[in-house]
Amino acid sequence: MSVSLELSNLGPLRAAELDLADLTLLIGENNTGKTFLATVLHRVLNPSPSWPRWRHGREEDVPSEVEDWITKVLNAQEDDPSTLDTLDFVPSKASMRWAKGATSQALRNYGASVRHSVGYAFGAEYSRLRRRTPSRHAADCYLRISSSMPDWRIEIRFDSEGISVEPPDPEEWLKSVLSPQQIQQSTLSFSHLRLPSPIWMGEFLGLYPGTAPSSALAGIFASWPRLAVHLPADRTGIMQSHNVLAGAAVRQSARAGIRQIEIETLPGTSADFLSLILELPESMPGMEHRQPKFAALVRKFEEEMRAEIAVDQRSDGLDAIMAVTSEGRFPMARASSMLSELAPLLLLLKSPLNVDHLTIDEPEAHLHPEMQVRVASFLAKLVNEGMQIVLTTHSDFFVSQFNNMIRLHELSERSDVTLSSDLSALDRTRVQALRFSRENGWCVARDSVPDSINGVDESTFTDVMRSQYDETARLVNGLLEANRS
Repeated sequence: MSVSLELSNLGPLRAAELDLADLTLLIGENNTGKTFLATVLHRVLNPSPSWPRWRHGREEDVPSEVEDWITKVLNAQEDDPSTLDTLDFVPSKASMRWAKGATSQALRNYGASVRHSVGYAFGAEYSRLRRRTPSRHAADCYLRISSSMPDWRIEIRFDSEGISVEPPDPEEWLKSVLSPQQIQQSTLSFSHLRLPSPIWMGEFLGLYPGTAPSSALAGIFASWPRLAVHLPADRTGIMQSHNVLAGAAVRQSARAGIRQIEIETLPGTSADFLSLILELPESMPGMEHRQPKFAALVRKFEEEMRAEIAVDQRSDGLDAIMAVTSEGRFPMARASSMLSELAPLLLLLKSPLNVDHLTIDEPEAHLHPEMQVRVASFLAKLVNEGMQIVLTTHSDFFVSQFNNMIRLHELSERSDVTLSSDLSALDRTRVQALRFSRENGWCVARDSVPDSINGVDESTFTDVMRSQYDETARLVNGLLEANRS
């Protein structure tokens, strides 16, 4: 990906910097900020839907030469498409001023959305997320986001209302979004509108609320995923009780006209996941004819797991998520913790949703080491097929399996080496790791670039193993000496 983040004095973290990759691993000790950063990353890529859509600009602000150019391209496309390659837009100073203002406003709106969304995720005002020192809140609290496709930067303050932006180069941005090829492509997205009507022009430029992903201003986020989903650490409990939670909320709301009611709020991360789990089954029936992108991988994994996640339509109109095993069909409330843990992931991949980014907290939870290794391999295969994944993990089996797949890729790059393996190769340039630790009482996160031989640094696990082995050896030797005496 072409997205970088820098964080200072936010939540438990003193500092963290990260270049997002296709597979991003957050590893380290407990209570050092891994889940916090994973949540922030998700909100950067997918601000909360509860934040209102913004209006990027106004029709009257668009320079006439921009509208004239778009009309010229549309006419050429209809009259003589062969002339499109000869057209070249040269923006004036007025057009570049408009482009700079429009992209700057779009980025400021995005920054406000991210800041609101981070607070929503943790169920707190964003100003309360500043890192706390022994005597006061830490100063200089911010989140910086950078993109290289196109090139722009934004700093979002959490110790003030400040949002500062460095928008894309206006000339380069205009030439990109107003290229004949881009305009041609957009005519397909907005084919339901009359060309080149003012409404079409506004939709194409992204001037209206809820702007389409194919609009010019939305192109600022061209490297962002289409749909990012967060599978939080409490997903097993929610999976096993989601119908009870939903039923309780409905029963309470039914009494709203009779007496005052109070419903406890959930943090945004849990609330969004609960909503997703309640909505997913409704999208599944009738999709048997559809082959999702990852269908073959899911089918093979379920065979290895010896279980399947399915949706049953009940007579009361409610759809139920079921675990199907050789022993029968079981609702999530009666399924094993392993199946409850993996059900959301498999259900997502089977659904009609075009998810292309996943954030997963501790995917190894409740899994036997053998299954941890299988899940690690499955996730790596998803990455190789185009999914982008951020995950937190405490599992040495997970990291070790990823490292073996990195080693296999390194070997496969050498023509003089032939190695038979059931593993999938994983290109280390597509992997990034962040190592979390406490330094002087502060939580910090540092880059851990995968090595061609050792892969991702495993010392956070091997140091503990070595210490435990030494303790075991000392105790065993003590017992042997006692037996000899």
